[in-house]
Amino acid sequence: MRLLAVIPNPLFVSIGTRRLDAAQVILVAFVGAGLAPLVATAGVALYLPALFWSICVATDFSENGRAFLEGEVMLLTLNGALSTRDRNFKVYCDGLDTNHKKKIRERICEKLKSLHDIYEAPCSEKAHVDNIWKLADDLTHAFGEELHDSRFRIGVSQKLLNLYLKYRWVLGWISEPCHCPFDSVIIEKLHLAKRVNWTALDSVDDYWALVDAARKASADARLSIAEWELANFERR
Repeated sequence: MRLLAVIPNPLFVSIGTRRLDAAQVILVAFVGAGLAPLVATAGVALYLPALFWSICVATDFSENGRAFLEGEVMLLTLNGALSTRDRNFKVYCDGLDTNHKKKIRERICEKLKSLHDIYEAPCSEKAHVDNIWKLADDLTHAFGEELHDSRFRIGVSQKLLNLYLKYRWVLGWISEPCHCPFDSVIIEKLHLAKRVNWTALDSVDDYWALVDAARKASADARLSIAEWELANFERR
């Protein structure tokens, strides 16, 4: 794997006359002491305090490299969607032990991996929303008693699938997703008349309302929904 450049913009960057798009950008998580080693083109090691950096790389990964990135993408997806801050709308029921949480996470991984083939080519919006609903419904039926209010909500399901697809798209593994992950940061930028809590959201109609608002915002910016979200993404 050949490192090309460290870049500040996850949408695109130009090196000389060559434009590099999102398919050639990966998000790499450096977890630990908060010091991320970044090797620049000249081979100089830089240590900068951060958890996430956008790095432009060639995408000809080895088999082991691909497996490593697959695992990191899944870990980032699970942490991003299941680590909700709202105590009134948690994912798990109170007192659920680590082993039971692990089983739920393992089933989620299986469900997400089972959708790989569907998203290699562009997926229709209706089919995508059906997948979000089915993911929530399947997990509810499998783990109802272990979930908060015995439900795996649509809001958490959409965050899981949309975030997973975002990472795989940015890595260049799938076509551009039709939607984006909706969290508090992105929802705030939609300037809705009524506050929407993504962790509490449990209606397909309410999800479609977020999509429609994102469609308008992205059209105003002359971007697709996925590109608009990348441009407006902020990590809290």
